Amino acid sequence: MNLTNWEVAQSLIRDWEVDGSIERDTTTVEGATDLFIQDCESRFLSDASMGRYKLRFKELKEHYGTWHLKALTTAELDKYRGTWKLSPISAWKKLERMRTFFRFCVDRDLLRKNPALSLKPPKATFLADPSLQR
Repeated sequence: MNLTNWEVAQSLIRDWEVDGSIERDTTTVEGATDLFIQDCESRFLSDASMGRYKLRFKELKEHYGTWHLKALTTAELDKYRGTWKLSPISAWKKLERMRTFFRFCVDRDLLRKNPALSLKPPKATFLADPSLQR
């Protein structure tokens, strides 16, 4: 399960036992990201969008590839986000893509709730006209 906190691991096991998912689902982060990419390809997303998702998933797999998908809690994602060295707008977009991925997992019944929804986006200023920037 790749968890270092005993209480969190026990809570996760209790949740799995309650909803019966401990027996039926063993999806890893790597498997779920592969399913998402297949879905994107079947929807004919642009090469630019596919490239962005593949780049994000490569990084996610490096951190959590063999982890069980349900082991990725909001707290774990918050620690992962702490490793990002990005501008606020780039971090915002990365978080947006992560939320989209986890929403896909919820829609496909791989997760019960989206752990990335509770993560607050960074403060960023979006200006349409570059001449308005100071």
